[in-house]
Amino acid sequence: MSHELRTPMNAVLGFSRILLEDKKITTEQKESLDIINRSGSHLLNLINGILDMAKIESGRMQVEYKPFDLALLIQDVINMMHERAEKKGI
Repeated sequence: MSHELRTPMNAVLGFSRILLEDKKITTEQKESLDIINRSGSHLLNLINGILDMAKIESGRMQVEYKPFDLALLIQDVINMMHERAEKKGI
């Protein structure tokens, strides 16, 4: 199951990274590709988390507590949702 979920997401991330290397892209296109990369990475992390939860529930993995950068996480969410919120006038 993990292969079927991760492979398409990795393809999206890979192609968007290739597009970022194009010297002809505009600043607006670069910003959009950056959002695609952040959103795709976030989705891939969610997919990995869901798969890890299934492993934990089946006893094949143990939970590991570790610190993370909450401010960075919040900023990523803001960046991902900014355009949608702006369109809705929020």
